[in-house]
Amino acid sequence: MLIVAIFFSIQIYCDFSGYSDIALGTAQMLGINLMTNFKSPYLSISVNEFWRKWHISLSTWFRDYIYIPLGGNRKGVIRKYINTLVTFLLSGLWHGANVSFLLWGCIHGCGQIVEDVFHLHHKKKNCFLSMAVVFLFVTFAWIFFRANIVQEAFYVICHMFDGISEPIGYIREGFATVGIRRVNYIRIGISILTLLVFEWVSLYKDPFKEVSRLPRVMRWGIYYVIGSIVIVYCFHNAGEKQFVYFQF
Repeated sequence: MLIVAIFFSIQIYCDFSGYSDIALGTAQMLGINLMTNFKSPYLSISVNEFWRKWHISLSTWFRDYIYIPLGGNRKGVIRKYINTLVTFLLSGLWHGANVSFLLWGCIHGCGQIVEDVFHLHHKKKNCFLSMAVVFLFVTFAWIFFRANIVQEAFYVICHMFDGISEPIGYIREGFATVGIRRVNYIRIGISILTLLVFEWVSLYKDPFKEVSRLPRVMRWGIYYVIGSIVIVYCFHNAGEKQFVYFQF
């Protein structure tokens, strides 16, 4: 179950960030510059930072039209925490009138409050450990986001570590549960590694600008390689389900 949850975290990010990038690129072709919607959120060292990098257009809307009008952090610490929790609860309800979405928002709101109480978002030591902790926290919250009903989420949580005493079998079973066969292990591994490298580089440089500065032959070579990969994956995944975030 843990493997399933981790792969869902990767899926929803690639899904949502991917079609946001498609929208950005299409708009730029028409001479329209839209705001960046994702900035390597899974490499955040705090939940607070995660929400500054995840679905930026929506999170800034909630900040400007819900959190700040409620008083933000201007009316004392207790009121600040209440405003934070209310904002995230409403964010959950925005995704759907479902208790599981409400709990998802509550988890993120409480996470931010705990960070602020213990000043965890100011501690920048052990960055890799912090990134791992934040990723697992977000992954845990995604369980409620994905579940159709709350009981499903609690079932996944209760059975998450079943069989983990045999790590190899546990991992294989997790891969089989999400439909990944052995023949695809290398392809999936390379894809995830490529994503991690791209996200890490994006923390320090804009990969698209760096590519645009390359000589024409190299630049177009990269374009053709990426285009070919996209076409191959389109045929390979023909008939797959729609975007996870399509319903929102």
